[in-house]
Amino acid sequence: MELSEIYKSLFENSHSIMLIINPDTGDIEDANHAASNYYGYTKDEITSMKITDINTLSEEEVLEEIGLANEEQRNYFNFRHRLSYGKIRDVEVHSGPIYIHGKKLLYSIIHDVTEKKQTEDALRASEEKFRTLFDYASDCIMLMKFVKGKELIIADVNAATCEMHGYSKEELVGSPISMLDDPETAEHIPERAKRMLSGESLTFEGKHVRKDGSVFPVEISSCMFNIGKDKYVLAIDRDITGRKQIERSLIRERSAAEYERAKSDAILASLGDAVSIQTRDFKVIFQNDIHKSMIGEHLGEFCFKAYEGKDAVCDGCPVEETFNDGEVHTVIRSLEMDGKVRYFEITASSIKDPAGNISVGIEVVREITERKQMEDELRQALNDKDLLMREVHHRVKNNLAVIQSLLSLQMQDISDDKSKAYFVDARNRVKSMTMIHEMLHRSGDITRLSSPEFIRKFVKTLFSNYKIKTNHIKLQYDIDDIELDADTMIPLGLIINELVSNALKYAFPDGMKGTLGISMKRTGKGNYELAIKDTGVGLPEDFDIQKVTSLGLMIVDSLVSQIKGTMEVSGSDGTEFRIIFSERAVP
Repeated sequence: MELSEIYKSLFENSHSIMLIINPDTGDIEDANHAASNYYGYTKDEITSMKITDINTLSEEEVLEEIGLANEEQRNYFNFRHRLSYGKIRDVEVHSGPIYIHGKKLLYSIIHDVTEKKQTEDALRASEEKFRTLFDYASDCIMLMKFVKGKELIIADVNAATCEMHGYSKEELVGSPISMLDDPETAEHIPERAKRMLSGESLTFEGKHVRKDGSVFPVEISSCMFNIGKDKYVLAIDRDITGRKQIERSLIRERSAAEYERAKSDAILASLGDAVSIQTRDFKVIFQNDIHKSMIGEHLGEFCFKAYEGKDAVCDGCPVEETFNDGEVHTVIRSLEMDGKVRYFEITASSIKDPAGNISVGIEVVREITERKQMEDELRQALNDKDLLMREVHHRVKNNLAVIQSLLSLQMQDISDDKSKAYFVDARNRVKSMTMIHEMLHRSGDITRLSSPEFIRKFVKTLFSNYKIKTNHIKLQYDIDDIELDADTMIPLGLIINELVSNALKYAFPDGMKGTLGISMKRTGKGNYELAIKDTGVGLPEDFDIQKVTSLGLMIVDSLVSQIKGTMEVSGSDGTEFRIIFSERAVP
């Protein structure tokens, strides 16, 4: 079978939708079976059409896009295509010039991304909802990440957190949570972290320190969840200065006259939560109006009888627990009311008499249905984002693999070594990009990559591509244990690809032996240095990095600018490239 027949068979039998288009007229010259099936036309029908019959853009807009592909200014497009029965679908198109029987045509590989786009739109709406809930909540919300298995680092905060503590968001993100805790509260962080790692959700009281040094009491509700291999804690903090003032007021006024008691009752009545006071035998002696409207008036009754219809104290009663140890206790209860499940947070604390004995218990009931729903929605939004990003990286990797295969097929028609070398370089660049997205797809955390693992695997693949033996060119690594975000690591990987490829191709001619060293060092908070050095023949004496015309170094210069870095080149004792950069700031 001749090579042209092989290509024809590949074209006809490919599961990918493929069209061959005349760039001058827009005529569809050829279409494979997948295209006929997708668009709903026979091959004779579709090859009698123009691409403008399918594309929903105007004829002028379509011809303009064809011109970009024909001149190789772009090879990736997003269009909306019309099927035979009128339905409109979103598609990704990879297109470029191809010569068939000496005639310059355009090939187009089409992928239906309608469902993907709908998923992205749904996720975007979910993220907007999540961000609105997060940013405009009146309570402080903090997202923290477990680092090294035990330390909690602040990953995100809402505006209420910044306002309450007097810090900017930039000052808080990346700092340990201990910076906000007073020493007494900070002592309990390891023990509480251990409990959360075991799956326990916690509600407790502590003290936070503002930027100006002032200390204030807080009530903290926290739970742990996983994203990939990483563990995060979602904490909702509330300033309970008012509540503490009320508690202290009750303690100070417990022996006062009726006027003082009435004043305390008025304070309790004005609270936004449902409040009741119970004696040591669990009789209700006070209810504010909110408590009465929620449960009904039960003054003088036993709480367990009035609220639950039981003959003894309920299991896990927070008031009983505070009577036993004098500590604050909180439980979350769910009740079905009016056909809907509603959640309530019940907090109990105690008041002591002048002799220091616990005399009564205060029970504060707050409905947290909206907060519970918000926590669930936040957790679901984070999980949805993780799944979508993995799918995106997987699809990008597959599309790059198709381009890589097409370049390999095209190379088989090229006999000129210089031209073939250009295709080899292009294919290797695409292969490098494919590997980066493959590593992101398989990474435990799709937003970050480990530098040592990434660089070693990357360079090993380059040595394999160029069939270099390690006894000919010795590799030396000096790489700190650094994790970088994907938006920094992708251009960094392409920089390494270009510089290492150049060294392998040009630094050691005629079997010359030598060393290729690669280092990645942390030079300060958020600052890094990548160095690639070889002991080869070095650079020409008149080499000027500002005047280079080679595509590889021009790509490197563009990528260094993309990560807002700087590049230094030295040519003594071989060649060394040093790139200093910072991890991008996450908006």
